[in-house]
Amino acid sequence: MKVVIVFFALVAGISAATLPESEKTLLKQIHDSCQASPSTHVDENLLRHMTQHSQNPKVKAHMLCMAQGAGMMSHSGVLKMSVIKSKMAMTMHDEHLIDTTINKCVIQKEDPMETSMDMWMCFMQNNIGYMHAL
Repeated sequence: MKVVIVFFALVAGISAATLPESEKTLLKQIHDSCQASPSTHVDENLLRHMTQHSQNPKVKAHMLCMAQGAGMMSHSGVLKMSVIKSKMAMTMHDEHLIDTTINKCVIQKEDPMETSMDMWMCFMQNNIGYMHAL
């Protein structure tokens, strides 16, 4: 199966450390769990081309599920900054860059789906190395 980066990074842009295998496994389990639920299941081709489908309600629901499953957002939709920072630190080692990216990408909005989707899209645009491959 062709490996495609789903979110958080574009292969060409990754210059940071590789995500630990344990975290890759966790992300795969979270993805599979989100795919198993009818409310968060989405065609994986839409995920493979997420930038073109960022306004798709199914993509948004799936990415919200991923954020909540990874512990980056509570089930009530509140971002967990310390968790997000620790996830980013797995592949980024520049504290200032992590803080700058958090200030740019991790913005609480009224709608949890919008909050989550905007965060993932910003992470992709800024080549954040926290990723899941299909």
